[in-house]
Amino acid sequence: MKIISSMRLTNHQCGTKIDGHIKRIFSAGILLFCLLVLQAGCSEQDADQQQGHVWQEQTDTLDKARAVEGLLQESADEQRRQMQQQTQ
Repeated sequence: MKIISSMRLTNHQCGTKIDGHIKRIFSAGILLFCLLVLQAGCSEQDADQQQGHVWQEQTDTLDKARAVEGLLQESADEQRRQMQQQTQ
């Protein structure tokens, strides 16, 4: 009977050691996964800031067109004023 109970104790101790190793490996894996996700998120944000957004070229073109539109509007207003002064 003593042999059987000592075998049980040995099996239980081995199981605890294995479970401890598995828990450490699992928690290290979770930690590694979280770090990789955070790194990927930061890298993606940096790339967006460097390259701008997908429509960057189109929005830049629209901004330039608005600036030209303002200049044309000012020029047209000035011509209108000059014409009104000449007719008076």
